[in-house]
Amino acid sequence: MASAPTLAVSEIPDLPVTPVNLAAEKETLGILIESSEIRAAALAEGLNIHDFFLADHRRVFAAILALKSEEAPIDFITVCDKLGKPDDAALVASLISGAVVVRSHALAYVRILKKKRRLRFLGELADWLTAAVNQVNSDPDQLTQTILAKLGTAK
Repeated sequence: MASAPTLAVSEIPDLPVTPVNLAAEKETLGILIESSEIRAAALAEGLNIHDFFLADHRRVFAAILALKSEEAPIDFITVCDKLGKPDDAALVASLISGAVVVRSHALAYVRILKKKRRLRFLGELADWLTAAVNQVNSDPDQLTQTILAKLGTAK
């Protein structure tokens, strides 16, 4: 019986990796739930829903923002209640568990999330540009203007 060919690790092609740091997302959300002072600082840094890659993480962040706008307390129970699904308690508990509630750490994580979001945006822009330049009637001047406009919205 012939054995399957094997590849050396150096022969395995690199696959594209989505710019994301799920540990930073998780830790940031846990800290936001646990500390109102750090939450205010993170929001002042411009943290927003698009900085989170996972849909569940975006849902939790949206719940935190909704509670904040309602001037309601933000904690494990209120976030779970705002999310509304019975299995969301496990999600929120996993975010809080082990969170290191330290301002300098949280703000470093926010910078990581914002950097990863900007890289995802640039990747999406590159994908769009690749498709656009391969269209039959592509106008390079129009594409350049569109790219510059899109880059102007990136922060």
